[in-house]
Amino acid sequence: MKPSLRSLTLPASLVLGCACATVNPPPGSSHEAQTATSLSLSPADLSSEISLDPRLVHTVTEVGFKKPEAILYSRALDIYLVSNVYGDPSDADGNGFISKLSPEGQIIDLKWIDGSKDGISLSAPKGMAISGDNLYVADITEIRRFNLNTGAPLASIIVPNATFLNGLCADAQGTVYFSDTGDRTPNRPPGPASAGAVYRIEKDGVTIHQLRRGGPLGHPNGLVSTGDRLWSVNLSGDFFEVDHNGVVSNITTLPAGALDGLVSLDDGSFLISSWKASGIYRGRPGEKFRLFLADLQAPASIGYDPTRDRLLVPKMMTDEVLIYQLAPVPVQK
Repeated sequence: MKPSLRSLTLPASLVLGCACATVNPPPGSSHEAQTATSLSLSPADLSSEISLDPRLVHTVTEVGFKKPEAILYSRALDIYLVSNVYGDPSDADGNGFISKLSPEGQIIDLKWIDGSKDGISLSAPKGMAISGDNLYVADITEIRRFNLNTGAPLASIIVPNATFLNGLCADAQGTVYFSDTGDRTPNRPPGPASAGAVYRIEKDGVTIHQLRRGGPLGHPNGLVSTGDRLWSVNLSGDFFEVDHNGVVSNITTLPAGALDGLVSLDDGSFLISSWKASGIYRGRPGEKFRLFLADLQAPASIGYDPTRDRLLVPKMMTDEVLIYQLAPVPVQK
């Protein structure tokens, strides 16, 4: 999600009019984040892409959501989990909650994990990730860990210098990664607390390791893992890879910024939500991203249900969740 919800007006520096990519420089190069010339791609350049017809199958509204920021599919439970900020996303107000939602769009438990209850600490939950029986949740400056089956709190990991913990994902081995979008307060002096960062949680479930802070990360948000590769997006409009040493490469700049969530599809393409575009883009690293869904106010950290091939879209400012069926469209020869 965006660090500030007080205004949807973004500075002109975030409005980007072309799709760009980078040539991968050697690790440690001072040109690591430089973009190459604009890509001029015709539809033929994307001929290998599978066409999809996104069909809205469920609109979940007026059920009690309060600023739903992220939605996550649990294969083990076969349900959707929805994080609700419920207040200012930077306030430690102790009233955030996580909902259980059925694939049919019915509320199972609106406040399954409720920060207002005794013994539970949860203020402004954003990104979520599942590793084994653990549910990890980003909560301002801490990562909360809960039992996936019961919702019981297990641990809180304080992240030094954190400002705005945001995106979370787990790879195939269960390793969890998370982002700190950083502080974008105008005229704030540069420093550890203002720069964005990407971290890894070690196998003990408590120890954290910083992969990278500042530099080409910009203000990172959503994360997704594909195989042994980690991908992220930032508020400036960049989609990029971060390796295990924190080197940023494969940068592609989308037509609009304020990027939030991203998911990967089996054909190698990615879906990325953009607050600035009020929609969701689709494309591949190094290629031109095209608007896949439009007219979506405040699409936050999107999710994906691989069992049903569904895209899950939380609309944070209207307290709604939209569920789309991604139906392949036959290619005309």
